[in-house]
Amino acid sequence: MNSNKLTGAVWRKSSRSNAQANCVEVAFCSDGDVALRDTKDAGVGPVMFFTPGEWDAFVSGVELGEFHRPPRQRSPQQRQSQRQDQSQKQSQGDGRHQAEGR
Repeated sequence: MNSNKLTGAVWRKSSRSNAQANCVEVAFCSDGDVALRDTKDAGVGPVMFFTPGEWDAFVSGVELGEFHRPPRQRSPQQRQSQRQDQSQKQSQGDGRHQAEGR
């Protein structure tokens, strides 16, 4: 770890972080680089450094949704159950319209 880069660094973590320290912290270094560390290793674990351009590209990717997880694959049973639920909702909706004279 380059401790000179971290002199005076102020570490920040998300306000959405949980109490179990399952998050990362970010510090903006005086030379413009961005430091990243695991909260539970605070002060003793490894630190990753990013250039301003790398950090900006990462933040832009997050904002654009580039890192969203792909949809979960559903089992055949889950897909069948979902189809049945949708079918029931549609048939209930049709009954309401008929009762209202539509």
